[in-house]
Amino acid sequence: MKTRAVFFGSPGPAADLARAREGFSAALAHFRDHEESGWHARVLHNFATSLSNLGETPEDLSESVALFRRALAWRTPEREIARGVTLHNLGLALRRLAALDVEQAPEHLNRSASVLREAVDIRARHGLSEGRALSLFHLALTLEALSGAQGQSLLDEARFLYSQAAEEFERLGKADSAAVARNRESACPSNPADG
Repeated sequence: MKTRAVFFGSPGPAADLARAREGFSAALAHFRDHEESGWHARVLHNFATSLSNLGETPEDLSESVALFRRALAWRTPEREIARGVTLHNLGLALRRLAALDVEQAPEHLNRSASVLREAVDIRARHGLSEGRALSLFHLALTLEALSGAQGQSLLDEARFLYSQAAEEFERLGKADSAAVARNRESACPSNPADG
């Protein structure tokens, strides 16, 4: 049931949020009955990811954020690698929520930056180079979005993080990902005083 829910909850031709929601609800009921916290947290994380990927309303994204936070109640610092994955995905959901909830966008983006910074730190501690590069890239996207409200210093940091992500992707032989990061770095507005 969980596998089917993930299938319907993933972007692609079979994406169907209503069917995914049904499958995840059944999986949550099953794992709650068996009191298996690890599996319960995994289902919460996957359900939240589906809502983040396929949700189209502020309510969908708010629900995603709430589910990620519930998963983090079990994915504590003692389970740091799983925590890093959930924090990364929470950061993406918060950035998507900011795009749909314009009034609260700065708050959502600040929270996105905070959890992505924690994900970067966790992934660095555990030598998870590809995950760290992804989190750096998404942190840069969040800071770039936030810079409109908070200024040039965030754009400078975003450019630096795009560069770091690109270097990491290059070391990993991920040329396409590195090129995307380099393109974002080049497109990121610079301070006219630097020119």
